[in-house]
Amino acid sequence: MSRETQIADALVTELNHAARPWNIPSSAFTATRGWHTVYTPTTLRTLQVRVVPLDLEEEQVRDFTDMTYSMAIDFQQAVDPDSNTAIDALAGIVEQVGDYYRTPHSLIAGWTAIGCKLVDSQLFNLLHRERHWEAALIVRVRGAVL
Repeated sequence: MSRETQIADALVTELNHAARPWNIPSSAFTATRGWHTVYTPTTLRTLQVRVVPLDLEEEQVRDFTDMTYSMAIDFQQAVDPDSNTAIDALAGIVEQVGDYYRTPHSLIAGWTAIGCKLVDSQLFNLLHRERHWEAALIVRVRGAVL
């Protein structure tokens, strides 16, 4: 298994951990790893969360290579665009996940989550034309390879 899939799987495990503040019964989701974020209308009836490997930055430092992977955590659900309550709840989940990944912490042996940022939190065309809410976080994970 490649490094990027190991890191993505570790993010999925963290996202699905029952003790995380966003995993309360009313907002529970099951994150998955994949290579795309395209869903059917049926699957979008519930919150879909997918971790997608994006890119790799490498920097040679003496006897090792410092590597930083970027991973997207994509959130999508069909919604009523006039329901502030539903959209506010979804935005709250994304905010909790983002807050967690903004704090550096060990993800798996030798790899540390070093921060994240929110990407275009609201795609208005999707929301109003297709009744589809989406947000994404980009998480950066750093490690060294000898």
